[in-house]
Amino acid sequence: MRSGCLTLRPYSAYRFETRSPTTSLGRPSIEVIARRRLGVFFQEFGPLSDELNLLVDQERGVPLRSAVRVAGEEISSSEIVEIAFDEPIPAALFRPLR
Repeated sequence: MRSGCLTLRPYSAYRFETRSPTTSLGRPSIEVIARRRLGVFFQEFGPLSDELNLLVDQERGVPLRSAVRVAGEEISSSEIVEIAFDEPIPAALFRPLR
């Protein structure tokens, strides 16, 4: 496997390429481009897009933004607008409802 490229299941229909480090929501992030492998059009989840553009938190591996591209056009996207890790959680959130 070449440096900078990886394959992740269940996304084996895509070839992943890491791009430039950046910042998102004040956190170090990395841009990742996933391109559909030649000759692969379907997977367990249905038809595939041509390309996925991801912005991934470098420390946690959490996708902060994802965009789906078909024929060079972005057709949908999702983005986290606020995120926090390792904050205290009040015990009352875990009490049974009455």
